[in-house]
Amino acid sequence: MKKFLLVATAAMLATAPAHAAQDSFDISATVAKTCTMDNINDINLGTLDINTAAGPNALVLTELLAAESAGEFWLSCNDSNKMTVTSANNGRLKNQTRSVSATDDPGFTDQLVYELNAQNYRDGFFATQPGFAGGISFGQGTPRAAIHRKINMRARTSALANFGARPLAGAYQDTVTVAVTTI
Repeated sequence: MKKFLLVATAAMLATAPAHAAQDSFDISATVAKTCTMDNINDINLGTLDINTAAGPNALVLTELLAAESAGEFWLSCNDSNKMTVTSANNGRLKNQTRSVSATDDPGFTDQLVYELNAQNYRDGFFATQPGFAGGISFGQGTPRAAIHRKINMRARTSALANFGARPLAGAYQDTVTVAVTTI
């Protein structure tokens, strides 16, 4: 009987459930929304061609597309974002050397209309890229998804955009601001 009691006690101890504690927890981290971009290189449209032949069309820009140039810069945003491109002179290159004076004949200008856009900021063949043409803005602040690529910023001026204007000699300039923010 002692043997039976001993075996029964041992069997009871062997089948008794173990009492263990269990818990779970989460591990988390946060990555802040951010956009970074390289310094954008200045864009130089070079020396513009004007008609140097005497006559009624003398001194006007000669080429339909007078000048075109581009600058590339890296842009990286880890969330949805939007870009705005603004001109200090409302899309006009202003003569830094001199202004039109009252003694200049009519038709001379100290400003040249140009256009500028970020060619590959938005995806899609028909997507309007942020920029402007003269004082007309387009594609400004249009949302897009996260991005990490080189952006091609294209600037150009043309005889058509400056039709009939005779630019005064001098150095022309504008300051453009590109702002990219997460949304």
